[in-house]
Amino acid sequence: MRSLRYIQATFILFWLFTVAFAQQSATLSGTVTDPSGSVIEKAVVRATNIHTGESFSASTPANGLYTIPLIKPGEYELSTEAPGFKQFRQASLRLETGSTVRVDIALEVGEVAETVTVEASAPLLNTDTSSIGSVVRNSTISSMPLIDRRAAQLARLNGFVVQNGNGSNFSMAGGRGNNAMWTIDGGSAQNILLGVATLSYDPPVESLEEMNVEISNYKAELGRTGGGYVQMTTKSGTNELHGSLYEFLRNDKLDARSFFSATKPTLRYNQFGASLGGPIRKDKTFFFANYEGLLVNSQQAALSSVPTVAETRGDFSGQSAIVRDPLTNTAYPNNVIPANRLDPVGLAIASLYPEPNVAGARSRNNNYRGVEPTQTTTHVGVARVDHALSSNDRIYGRFLANDSEVVRAPVFPTPGVDNFHRTNDNSYYSWAATWQHTFSAFSTLEARYSYDRRKANAQSGGADLGLAQQLGILGTNERFFPQINIPGLTSLGTNNHERLQAPIRGDHYTASVTTIRGAHTLKYGAEFRRSTNTDRWAGTGGGVFNFNQVATGDALASLLTGWALSGSRAEALLLKTRANAFGAFVQTDWKVSPKLTLNLGLRWDLDTP
Repeated sequence: MRSLRYIQATFILFWLFTVAFAQQSATLSGTVTDPSGSVIEKAVVRATNIHTGESFSASTPANGLYTIPLIKPGEYELSTEAPGFKQFRQASLRLETGSTVRVDIALEVGEVAETVTVEASAPLLNTDTSSIGSVVRNSTISSMPLIDRRAAQLARLNGFVVQNGNGSNFSMAGGRGNNAMWTIDGGSAQNILLGVATLSYDPPVESLEEMNVEISNYKAELGRTGGGYVQMTTKSGTNELHGSLYEFLRNDKLDARSFFSATKPTLRYNQFGASLGGPIRKDKTFFFANYEGLLVNSQQAALSSVPTVAETRGDFSGQSAIVRDPLTNTAYPNNVIPANRLDPVGLAIASLYPEPNVAGARSRNNNYRGVEPTQTTTHVGVARVDHALSSNDRIYGRFLANDSEVVRAPVFPTPGVDNFHRTNDNSYYSWAATWQHTFSAFSTLEARYSYDRRKANAQSGGADLGLAQQLGILGTNERFFPQINIPGLTSLGTNNHERLQAPIRGDHYTASVTTIRGAHTLKYGAEFRRSTNTDRWAGTGGGVFNFNQVATGDALASLLTGWALSGSRAEALLLKTRANAFGAFVQTDWKVSPKLTLNLGLRWDLDTP
């Protein structure tokens, strides 16, 4: 234990003094030459954001190579100046999340006051990095018909990604599902305690600038993944004020009746929101905010197999199966269980089944048609502020929020006894702060801290209704209604009575230092993740009771006579878990020649329970 504390302290000190990183910015590099092809020393290369006025620059050493790291993704104007040469200007250059873009610049002899403007784009073939991946831009994100207007599903646009189920469960490059690593603005968007890399926050389309999906040969700063690495970048404000108001709706007035519904189920689907971004101080401070709400009131047909009223009272005269006394193995007269042989608890449970309502349907064969109402209420928020303290220091802060409640109302007349009725209450809040500092034209630092707090509560509809006491069920957790399994009939209750996970907390410290020495770009850093989880799991605390026909000839008759096949109960003590993860890396990109770049990296990761 002492050695573990020593390791933790060492890494925290390492973070404080070298300060860790998760790649979320772009890198621009290339060579500056004269008309003869000779390299030019002391040429100043500057990338200026077209929309915010922010600029990033570098000066070429004796080998004419330049590298500008930590550039915020966006549209840039590229310019280059050197004594005795005309100014070079490229009007538009797109720099994407996690990308390394190479632009070689050839200057013409002349006065600096003269300008040569070129219209060009970055080459399609990336010769400066071995990483295999793809970037999905906001123009694609905003124009695609997305379910619930969430962007993570766009990872499927890449040919090396296969969807598993739904949501953000993907298999990337042949890896297992749910093993990708997700970051938002460089901060973790996952709970490392779960053991699976589940995405905790899927940003609204309106607030996402772009996402980069990398699947192999990526840089050493990206780690802790058994599949791909997905980097998502939120929008930031610009020098111009931009906003939006939107609403998307669905309504049963526009729908047709489904085959299994007697009437058209209710559907009220309203997804609405607003966004606003702009300058607080031109060329220095910008803001962006997005709120989105989702209100859904829906119904769907629910078919169940239930007994007749007579059967719930012990009258099986309408059944072909012979009902026997489990004590004597003799048939009951007229297939009717005598009143003195009925178990009061089993009789009370059987009476919870509703009366069949499907005309012509056989007993216990989809003979009850109900409507399952579901209400979903979700509030989502994204806010971001970017500020340039000086030409050498930039900071930005970002806030994410998601509060959601899903209530599935009962289908059977008695609340809490069917297997549909339940509530899910979830929330996610995340704060992140990033600082970028330029020591010199050849040395930069980026440090980041992100914090998230999450809640995931699931509760069955039968919780805290007092049903167990009313029915006379003993030996179980009285807070919950049990699950009753009877072959041939729809089960009563559910097998997940309650799980309360709150709070779930994650802390993510990351930082890196980038130095440029001639043809070498060296980047090194570390990261530290800490996650805690308080878990109250009731499982099947209310009990699970199974019945079959062996003793009586009919499973429902076994319930009515109190002849159970098996019973069980499972719940856990309060769990308070913690996990730490450490990572360190060093990466060098060596430009051996204008046509050859070597990416050499080493990474070390350690997870502790």
